[in-house]
Amino acid sequence: MNEQPKYWQLPQVTQWLPGETLYSLASRHHHISGNSLPTETSFQLFGHGRQGSMHDMPSRIDEFVIRTEGMLGDAEHIIHEHTLLPFYFPFRTQSEAANAVAAVRHGGIGALKGRLGILASRFGASHPLKACPQCMLDDQEDHQVAYWHMNHQWPGAWACIKHQQPLHYALFKVNGEGRFHWCLPIDVMHSPGIDSRSFEKSRDLVFRLTESAYGLAALPTGFHFSPTRLATTYQNRLHELGCYSPRGRLKSTELLHLLEVVCHPLSHVHGLSSLRGTDVSLLNQFVRLVGEHRGAAHPLRHFVIILALFNNWKVFKDAYDAPSTLLARNGYREDSDSPPTFDDSPVDPKKLALVEAVRNGQSVTAAAQLFDVAVATAMAWAAEAGIHTPKRAKLFTLSRRKNAIQMLKRGSSKEDVASTAGISVQTITLLLRTEPGLRSDWNQAKFDHIQKRSRASWSRMANKLNTVSGHFLRKLLPAEFAWLYRNDRSWLEDFNSALPRAEKSNNSNIHWDTRDAIFSQAIDAAALAIYLARPCCRIRLADLCNRIPELKARLSDLDQLPLTHAAIARATRSRAAD
Repeated sequence: MNEQPKYWQLPQVTQWLPGETLYSLASRHHHISGNSLPTETSFQLFGHGRQGSMHDMPSRIDEFVIRTEGMLGDAEHIIHEHTLLPFYFPFRTQSEAANAVAAVRHGGIGALKGRLGILASRFGASHPLKACPQCMLDDQEDHQVAYWHMNHQWPGAWACIKHQQPLHYALFKVNGEGRFHWCLPIDVMHSPGIDSRSFEKSRDLVFRLTESAYGLAALPTGFHFSPTRLATTYQNRLHELGCYSPRGRLKSTELLHLLEVVCHPLSHVHGLSSLRGTDVSLLNQFVRLVGEHRGAAHPLRHFVIILALFNNWKVFKDAYDAPSTLLARNGYREDSDSPPTFDDSPVDPKKLALVEAVRNGQSVTAAAQLFDVAVATAMAWAAEAGIHTPKRAKLFTLSRRKNAIQMLKRGSSKEDVASTAGISVQTITLLLRTEPGLRSDWNQAKFDHIQKRSRASWSRMANKLNTVSGHFLRKLLPAEFAWLYRNDRSWLEDFNSALPRAEKSNNSNIHWDTRDAIFSQAIDAAALAIYLARPCCRIRLADLCNRIPELKARLSDLDQLPLTHAAIARATRSRAAD
């Protein structure tokens, strides 16, 4: 392709509009430059015909900075201030965030949405473009152009705080239609994200959901929630709400009631139909968030449980930032080298008093006698609080103890360590309980060993069979698959994406009749709404997919959905045939 004109030669679009997205700025460039094809603009700004045109997570940001000569900021500034990518960082680790930034700076996003937990969220991964009708009018008056606002694009933001009205989503760049096009709000048709009747019933809840999205987006760059502290914040609130039994078991009925109060109204919002709990129960969707877990949960799931437990984002954030009751009682500090151990059960007052006595200088033995507990138990309680206690060497001498700790930190089993040190397994168990931070190091080392072994087994079998699919591998290595799926899913998905696809099954475990009835009714309702809006125009399949986001994913299953197939045929037949 011929050399493209330099971006800086177009002075009309060398500045950001207030709160503008990168996609919006590029769309303004497309209009002003007079480019007839979307690929022309993509080449000019990103050096590629398609990469960079994604409205939520555009790629090749470094190339964009080079071609604009840094006039609009460096890559880090553009990514963090003008794309949706940083929205997912607070619930991920620092290394995961750095890898995501590197991906969009240098090339295509590839499996990035999968690694961020977006694809498996049941909320969809398209991030529909959203706009406020009143903001569009104001923008045209103030800036002579309506543009896409960052605050409107956050997942979960479905209301305009400024104008107190629901946002509309664009019936374009959704379900693949206009995927690589450049458009501004005035160029496309819009549909309400929630119907007026449902909005009036759940207005307060929709605004609190939007405020949660704003709150997450406003967190400082580099902020990451601690999984342990986050889980503890949820657990403490559940204790306050009486959702735990005296024995420390979670009361699922009480938690389900709290979730239903939030999920049922929000399920009427565009893209949040999974909150109805018809395909997957609400408890299965949210109960794992209560405990510290590996893997990625979509921020929307955290918003729902935050609204269910704390009512709004500010109360939750204050509870998270405050010295947690459980954290403070266990004597844990954020700057401590060893993480605390948490139980779901209420903290024993005797335990708190004993730890406080040891912290004030009393010996562990004296404290154990004072509070009538075993010395080993007192040592374990002190270790949980990060307190080192003196050890009296008998058979377990200082050198043996040092060697045992080193072996445990390498992930050796308790039996192997006990055999090498010439002591009992019970002594090693006591060592794990009483040496601050040792159990967490041991667990991490074991995790690393299992991860390495599972990856090697999976890769070796795939290479041995050459053309085998991931589905077939799952049958051959069920244990390895189960572990990788639960603990190393991003690697598993990346590896399996390069394998041949398995033949489709009939999915006999799915309730096709129920799904068929739901989709057929939704199509009839959508067709009626489209007809009332455009009585003289033929209804297209794309129009139905725009109204029903889940429909496109089911088009390949129409042989299992006869009512849905018939409803589509009725809706899309020519008006002349009526």
